[in-house]
Amino acid sequence: AVLDGRALGEIRADCAQELLDRIADLQRRIDRGQTDNALQRVDQIRDDIDDRAAEGDITQARAAMLRAELAAIVV
Repeated sequence: AVLDGRALGEIRADCAQELLDRIADLQRRIDRGQTDNALQRVDQIRDDIDDRAAEGDITQARAAMLRAELAAIVV
């Protein structure tokens, strides 16, 4: 969702890279079984998506898609 958003111009390139890095870190934590810490990271990433959407770095439609994808990671 992040890569597609960047390719379509729905996420600013630097913002996309930051999100990709944070999501990779989140996935590593989940893989290591650090679920308590991972849930905190999910909240931080969700807040970052909200902030970036409010600033116009991510379109509202793409932000909604990212939130849905983020929720699917921790299910």
